[in-house]
Amino acid sequence: ARPVGPDGGETDVKVETKPISSYKTTPWMHRYCMPSSKILSKQIFAESSIGGSTMEALEDMGGLRSAVSVFIIVFFLALVLAFVYLLLVKHLATCIIWVVLFGGLVLLYAFGIYCFVAAGEADSLQWQGMSAPTSATEMGIAALVVAGISTLIILCRLKSISV
Repeated sequence: ARPVGPDGGETDVKVETKPISSYKTTPWMHRYCMPSSKILSKQIFAESSIGGSTMEALEDMGGLRSAVSVFIIVFFLALVLAFVYLLLVKHLATCIIWVVLFGGLVLLYAFGIYCFVAAGEADSLQWQGMSAPTSATEMGIAALVVAGISTLIILCRLKSISV
C-alpha cells in the first residue's frame, strides 16, 4: 500500500536522516538522558512534573541499581561476621552469659540509684516553684526491687547457670 497524495493518486515519500547538533546529555536513573548543563536541568525540573516527589523517589530507586557492588560487599561481610559470631558463641558462651547477667544487674542498680538522685534533685527544685516528677521515686524503687530479686535468683541458681 503506497501513500495517497492530495489529488487521490499514489505518491512517493522520500525519507532522509540528517545529523542535527544537540546539547550534551548524561544518563539519569539509568533510563533517561538529561542535559549536562545545570541550567537546562534545573529548567526541566522547574517547569515540568518531573521534579515532583514521585520522581525523587524514582531517582533514589535508580541509585540502588548503581549500588549493586556495595550490596554484594555488605552481603559477604555479613556472612563473615555471622560465622565469627557463631564461633564466639561456641567458645565463649559461658563468658557471654555471665557478662550479660552481671551487666544487666549493674544497669538495673544504676538506674534505680539514678532515679532516687533525680527525685531528690526534683524535690529540691520543688520549693523553688518548679514542678517535680512524682514517678521518679517509684521507678527507682521498682528498678531496685527487680534488681534485688534478680540477684537472689542468680545467687540461688548459681550452680545451674552453666553452658
